[in-house]
Amino acid sequence: MRKADIEGRFGRAWMALVPESERLAKPSGLDPWLLHAPSAHPAWSWYWLTGCALRDFPDMPTAVITRDGATHEMMIWAIHPDCTPDPDAITAQRLSLLRPPNLVHQLVDITDEVAKKVMRMFVHAICDGNASPDSDFMQMNARMIDAAAAHFAHPRQGAPS
Repeated sequence: MRKADIEGRFGRAWMALVPESERLAKPSGLDPWLLHAPSAHPAWSWYWLTGCALRDFPDMPTAVITRDGATHEMMIWAIHPDCTPDPDAITAQRLSLLRPPNLVHQLVDITDEVAKKVMRMFVHAICDGNASPDSDFMQMNARMIDAAAAHFAHPRQGAPS
């Protein structure tokens, strides 16, 4: 197993190695993450964090926008406890995602790069114990994600980005 891209006291995370052919087939997709957060829930410990751009792409279904001005969407899914994902083969491996998702949140007026920064920040927050991928924290997570998106999209002069 390759070393985690992000490690903290409460979890580890790997950015999925998405082949170029898959990126071309799904141009709306953002960099997905596999998370292992064993203290987040007593029954499962693996999560899949993914996101997408909500703009139109050729040969792709029209995005369903549920929030005015939404440009991107983030989703967190718990992975069935009988499935132990392999970070080295995550795009080839079929994940057994539990439904409904733990979080589906649309972000407003941001770029793909800002969406990727927000996702990475959120992964760091989970691994450090400052956020949880569990659905019990859906509203708190949405507020945190919106605050990060606003910060990265419109940083104040002199503030760290």
